[in-house]
Formats: sequence, structure tokens, C-alpha cells
Amino acid sequence: MENQTNFNNPSANLNNQPKKHRVAWIIIASIIILVALFLLFGGYDGIKGVYNNWQDRKNAALMIKGYNEMMDKISKTLTEDTYGGKTPQETLDMFIDALEKGNIELAGKYFALDDNLSRQKWEDGLKQAQDGGKITEIINVTKKFIPATEQSILETEYDFIVLGDGGLADYLMHMRLNEYSKVWKIVSM
Repeated sequence: MENQTNFNNPSANLNNQPKKHRVAWIIIASIIILVALFLLFGGYDGIKGVYNNWQDRKNAALMIKGYNEMMDKISKTLTEDTYGGKTPQETLDMFIDALEKGNIELAGKYFALDDNLSRQKWEDGLKQAQDGGKITEIINVTKKFIPATEQSILETEYDFIVLGDGGLADYLMHMRLNEYSKVWKIVSM
């Protein structure tokens, strides 16, 4: 039994003492290094700062992930929004045709999506007009739209107007190209 303490021979115990001293010095040195690192990083405030920095980066990464997911959803929705024509006039004609056929649901699809990816306000407005017997009036006005003489410098914007008796615009229809699906959508009228 080599590693047992020999009470009868004190000189045999001296072989174990250097190992014990080495372990003690390693523990003391580790504690000193930990204290030095703690002080190097500013103590509690430094460690708190490191943690807060890590937390801020984690929150930023989550925000970026959420933003990317939202942009993917918007892109997908706009790409799938294919109701409309390849020209502003074609969309206007399709809109009038849907109204004349009494297809309010289809007519609503020619409007651009709002910031909530909805066109519900347009669909509701058309249903109210239908319930109020005003669809014929909307059709008659919409058939009078002509291209505005002055158009936006942006190739993705287009305006139609109805001129009144004084030569001023009584009605305006603004369209915008959905650049994802490449169809023209009604933005306002």
C-alpha cells in the first residue's frame, strides 16, 4: 500500500506533501486569476456591462429575424397579388368590367393592399355602394376616366382623371405598379 499514511515512519509521509502543496498553489493561483479577471472587466459593473451588451445583441438579432420574416410575408403576399392588368388602362377596364357584371369581390381585388396587407376598406366600400344602389353611378364615373395630362416622373405611378365643366379634375384615380407581380393596382379614387 504505497499511498497510505505510514504513522510508524514519518519520513514516508514527506513524499505526499509536495503534491498537496502543488494542489494548494494551483487553487490559490486560480483564485488570484479569477479576481484579476473580475477586476479587469470592471468588477460587477463590467460584468453587468458585458451581459447587457450580450443581451442587446441578442435582442437586435431577434428584431432582425422578425423584420426578415415580416419582409418575407410582404414579398410573398405582393407576389401572389396578381389581379390587375399589365397596363393602367387594362386594370381600369378590368375594374369596370367586374363592376358591370356585379362581381364586387373581383372588383375589390384590383385595389392595392394597404399597410396591413388588406384591401378590406375598399371591398367594404364597394359592398356599401352596391347595397346603396350606387354601383351604376360609380361605373358611369369610372368610364369617364382619361389619362391625366401630367403624370408622375415615376414609371410605377399613373393617374386618371375625370374633367369637370370648368376643365378642372372632378375625380382622380391613382394607380401604382405592384413591382412584385408586375400588375397595376388602384391606390385611390
